[in-house]
Amino acid sequence: MRHARRPGPRPRPALAAFDDATEQALRSVLPDYGYLSSPFDVIAAGWGDGEVCRTAATALAACPTVDLVAFTGDAPTAGPNLQEAGWPAMIAGLGAASSGDVPVAVITSTTDTDPELPGLCERHGVTLLAGMRPALRAIRHAGLRLERLKSLTEDPAGPLRASELADVGQELLDGEPETVPETAAKALLGHYGITVPEGGSASDEDAAVAIAERIGYPVVCKLEADGLAHKSDIGGVVVGIHDADQLRGAVRDVLDRGRTALGPAPVRGVRVETAAETDHGVELIVGGSNDGLASVVVLGAGGVLTELLNDAVTLLWPFTQQEVLQALQGLRVGALLRGYRGAPACDLASVAQATVAVGCMLADLPQITELDVNPLLCTPKGTTALDTLIRQRRGTAPTAPDRAERF
Repeated sequence: MRHARRPGPRPRPALAAFDDATEQALRSVLPDYGYLSSPFDVIAAGWGDGEVCRTAATALAACPTVDLVAFTGDAPTAGPNLQEAGWPAMIAGLGAASSGDVPVAVITSTTDTDPELPGLCERHGVTLLAGMRPALRAIRHAGLRLERLKSLTEDPAGPLRASELADVGQELLDGEPETVPETAAKALLGHYGITVPEGGSASDEDAAVAIAERIGYPVVCKLEADGLAHKSDIGGVVVGIHDADQLRGAVRDVLDRGRTALGPAPVRGVRVETAAETDHGVELIVGGSNDGLASVVVLGAGGVLTELLNDAVTLLWPFTQQEVLQALQGLRVGALLRGYRGAPACDLASVAQATVAVGCMLADLPQITELDVNPLLCTPKGTTALDTLIRQRRGTAPTAPDRAERF
């Protein structure tokens, strides 16, 4: 997998200089023998003290020269448990300072960390960066993003800027489980302008047939069940259905397989949708995630080729449609998209639009932890999201940036 690189200087993390107000606040938590410097050392007397961490992190986050507050320490698997080492109190203190515009992170010197530390950080809204070298690389990329935000003269979201877009997207996810059912997930994609097959959810055979008669045959029948990420693994997808009798049989089979594999409780019903026309089509994957610092989108060869070719590029939001088109130039699957051996070229503009929409969606809805559109079918007529997986963080989600400040 490759990273899409942009021209220009590559900023490196630098230690901030403190203003007078920050120094005064930091001195209040230092013992008499402490020394005020950047980086700020809480000294052994402050280790395990949540109030010291809260006061120091709050002061640093308020300093105009600080873009990131990073707390360094070790919590190796072979060391004392987190409670004994004082980590819960310190993370809670850091979390109390993480609600502003400046992110707060914990950096461990090695990647070997206590398995409870990621969950502890997540519960308090603190980003965990495991390993000093990977952490510095991540901070540098965050710096690239900051410089990128400052340099943009055009909003990548374009028409997706509508003020109510994120609010409606939030409403579509509210009440849904951690693994969002496909019908709700596709409603969200459609809300952001990504074409999805026409269809709907049905709890029984009659409802499924009614949907098929409305949208027209042939159709596809897919199992919908709470927590189910990969329907095909349990035989939960039937394609090539051309009439009502075939559809009724498919509904029975899919529901039986789901109840056998998962039990009756998680099974909601089926999704019936229009079968896609795949002539001259190329399958891509467009996915992404939110890691607490930024939204990252992956674009590459999809369908059965995803793992076989490992042909993908990562894009850090925000990015423009033109940058998506440039990224496609570096992919092997790009030759198929442009038309190979006499085949017509796919609609590359619609690929760029869909990719930007995914980035915008992730930025608007930070509770989304994983989003995969695979495959995104690309044809000369446009793109269609044939299958999608969305996972979200339940409970209190991080707050999305104000839309006026998103780029």
